[in-house]
Amino acid sequence: MINKQHSNTLNLLATTGFLLFILLISLSHSPAWSANDKSTTFANTPTVNPIVNPKWFKVSFLEINDDIADARKAGKKGILLYFGQKRCPYCKLFLDNNYSQKNIVSYTQKYFDVIAINVRGNKTVVNMTGKSMTEKQFAISEKAELTPTLLFIDTTGKRVLKLIGYQSPKRYSAAMAYMVESHYKTLSFKAYLKSVPASSKNLESSNATQSTKGK
Repeated sequence: MINKQHSNTLNLLATTGFLLFILLISLSHSPAWSANDKSTTFANTPTVNPIVNPKWFKVSFLEINDDIADARKAGKKGILLYFGQKRCPYCKLFLDNNYSQKNIVSYTQKYFDVIAINVRGNKTVVNMTGKSMTEKQFAISEKAELTPTLLFIDTTGKRVLKLIGYQSPKRYSAAMAYMVESHYKTLSFKAYLKSVPASSKNLESSNATQSTKGK
């Protein structure tokens, strides 16, 4: 049992070290969007206490097609699969820095159902092809083992965007607008980040309220 815990800790440390590398690169290339970025500090060690996800995350039976159908019926743009771990420091940083901001929470809830997937979990997931598997197997199948990973899926079941590693409020807000405003239909996310002025990324902008444009 001790060896298993030690192995899990080493795996998590290796993962977080790799994600720090990704984070530093992403921050150096991220334009200044309009959402508030809080000061960012990093701890390369597992959190002392297990992470508690926001209470407003969807309580899902993890049948992905049903979740997509629910989002479509509710007039949302799709679902956001949040792949995390119970003691992942970058997961905590993402949750704390983004979901402590009311405008980001409001925008997320308006357009997406957020569903948490524990990449080490054993709950049963039914994927979009109808195959049953554990959360861990599902994360592997979606290449989402590194945490946090965000996978945006629209109401047709299209995988629109996958973001790996910590996302600042500015970048996360840009990712949501990219899907909500249908830019993914004509631009890659990288091209979108370069093409749109920072001032147009305000979550309170008129474009951000166009919820009738389904995908």
